[in-house]
Amino acid sequence: MNPDSIGNYFVGLCCDGNARFVAVDALAPALEMKERHGLAGNASVLAAEGMLTALLLSAHVKGDERLTLQIAGESPQFSLVVDVNGDGTTRGRFVPQRLVPGRSFQGTLMVLKSLWQTELYRSVADVKDETLEEALRRFLVTSQQVDSQVWVLAERDRAGNLLFAGGLLVEKLPHADPDDFRARLAGDRAPDLKLLMKGLGGVIGGDASIGGSLEILGAQTIRYQCSCGPERVRGILRSLGHEELRAIIDEQGRAEVNCHFCNTDYVVERDELEAMVVALAEERPAGEA
Repeated sequence: MNPDSIGNYFVGLCCDGNARFVAVDALAPALEMKERHGLAGNASVLAAEGMLTALLLSAHVKGDERLTLQIAGESPQFSLVVDVNGDGTTRGRFVPQRLVPGRSFQGTLMVLKSLWQTELYRSVADVKDETLEEALRRFLVTSQQVDSQVWVLAERDRAGNLLFAGGLLVEKLPHADPDDFRARLAGDRAPDLKLLMKGLGGVIGGDASIGGSLEILGAQTIRYQCSCGPERVRGILRSLGHEELRAIIDEQGRAEVNCHFCNTDYVVERDELEAMVVALAEERPAGEA
């Protein structure tokens, strides 16, 4: 992975101590996803917004846990999957490479939280001809039952280059007055995401604020990093079993595997596949055909 594909993730208190915030600068990881999957135009923008959404929702993901965001667009048709791990690594896949102009869509949004192979949480919501920011705002209210405000912004220039990818989630603390909370963030009081990210990146400076004073309680880097690799590919091939590996050798001569997340190609040649077949045969219980 590109060592420069690093973003920033901040958590803290805002609104003069009446709310908790999560702020994400994910331009570098979003650019990595764009380049790896050859995304152009509106596809790159929607993919970046999807990555921001997943990162904002991952606030409570810790240790070996993983949050997965899946979006199936029906109009227009597209598919997005983003994984965020507790260590700050993320990866994503978006198809197709190009999408019709416009940021509203219809489809389904699903959020999964898992620990290894065990599913801990699942929530599904419809997206009703709205932007991803609007869908996320409604999802938080209906599915998460959180009194919150959220902003997601990805911008590109006319040439299709991503220029900015930032997101902010603000959640009211239990002691805060609901009306005061909403008033602090309404209308022209809504945070300027670009100014905010600049201030957070400099550990607060200039006019950075969220509904009043803010305090950073924690920060973490975000890295685009896939969990694939040669050993993982070999493990997948071994799991296919003796007969299917033999069929691959006979029909193709070698195995070719492409990772859908990072678009890396892996090739396992005939000799190594033959060795796998022999090893699997030796592991069979005596008398098994």
